[in-house]
Amino acid sequence: MRVAAILRERNDLGESLDELDQALAQQPDAFDGHYYRGLVLAGLERHAEAAASLERALALKPGSHDALLALANNLKAIRERHGDDPGLLFSEAQLKLQRNDGPGAELLLRRALEIAPEHGAANALLGRMLARRGQFDESFAVFETATRTDPDVTAYRNEFGYALLQGKEPVQALAQFEAARRSNPVDQLALGGLCLAYRALGDSRYHELVDIDRFVRVYPIRLPKGYTDVRAFNDALAEELLKLHTTTSRPLDQTLRGGTQTVGLLFPRKSKVIEEVRDAIAEAVGDYVAAMPVHPSHPLLSRKEGDFSFTHSWSCKLRSSGFHTNHVHPIGWISSAYYVSLPDALKDQAERQGWLKFGESHLMLGGEDRPEHHIQPAVGHLALFPSYVCHGTVPFESSSDRLTIAFDVVPGRIDPSTISAGPY
Repeated sequence: MRVAAILRERNDLGESLDELDQALAQQPDAFDGHYYRGLVLAGLERHAEAAASLERALALKPGSHDALLALANNLKAIRERHGDDPGLLFSEAQLKLQRNDGPGAELLLRRALEIAPEHGAANALLGRMLARRGQFDESFAVFETATRTDPDVTAYRNEFGYALLQGKEPVQALAQFEAARRSNPVDQLALGGLCLAYRALGDSRYHELVDIDRFVRVYPIRLPKGYTDVRAFNDALAEELLKLHTTTSRPLDQTLRGGTQTVGLLFPRKSKVIEEVRDAIAEAVGDYVAAMPVHPSHPLLSRKEGDFSFTHSWSCKLRSSGFHTNHVHPIGWISSAYYVSLPDALKDQAERQGWLKFGESHLMLGGEDRPEHHIQPAVGHLALFPSYVCHGTVPFESSSDRLTIAFDVVPGRIDPSTISAGPY
């Protein structure tokens, strides 16, 4: 990589590209290789290839400011050469949002909509931005266009539904979530919104879906053989996980604030201690599933099968003041938190620092939109719950980190090679 960088500085771009291709053949997951390859290709005005390399770099190191900036500049160069294409304007707007440039993103989106007023993705993204600013009437109008243009895109209906909840229109929100579920009955974002709409309307179906006593359970997992106690096993697990926390900033498209998240799928890694925790966790998940009654119309219970598969799996490390924003898991069935290493601050019963909370959304709706249940984390314990139930964590103050594993489970057997590494 160093030779390639020197060659690029000398403007020997062709030779630099050859060096990078040879290096990436040996290290295909090297962030620097894909990042510099993108820069070199952009210098050669091979912008489409440059964009692909920079996107690969961002997949390996989410949130990299340098890679985001390079990709945005590359897309801008493509637009300058070929004109204002709505798709490119939309992509550039997304990147500006990731760099916290809301005004710049809005200008690009409005330009895209001047060219293509029915562009569904641009309307939906603009609608989300307007809703966040409290400009609900304009937000609803652009969401109407998005859902009319692409009625089967559940993401647009879900975003519209959440905006309607914020705008105090729960009846209309319910209609959007029901429409999303007609397209995809197991869409967890739609189910999460459905729960919030039911609660806002005082509908008893809320408690059928969000039954904390039945559906939120905590397990002390089985201690693998060869370890003297739970602490010894989790100390070994923590040592292995910390090697994987190689990023220095949080992923921009995830719920984590004040910490880092491992890249890629955790459970398929070839590591003895990770395989041991995965197998022990699988036993607890099996017990959780076996305890489910059969209910043909319930969104959680109707999916019960004898087999299940882990899909996404990752580790989170929160530092002092860190937390997870309130969220649901979009494509799961059962979700989780396994506690590997915890600060002493989490023993605080009054403030519930670092505790897992359920029932509060990310929308700040007021009224009933507050935590309904908390779980105090304990090393070696696993919390399981429906993926559609809103959950987050309370911030904590400590000089020690909060280290966890999280994963999603879906019914049936899935080929691990078909699972995308993110986002979750």
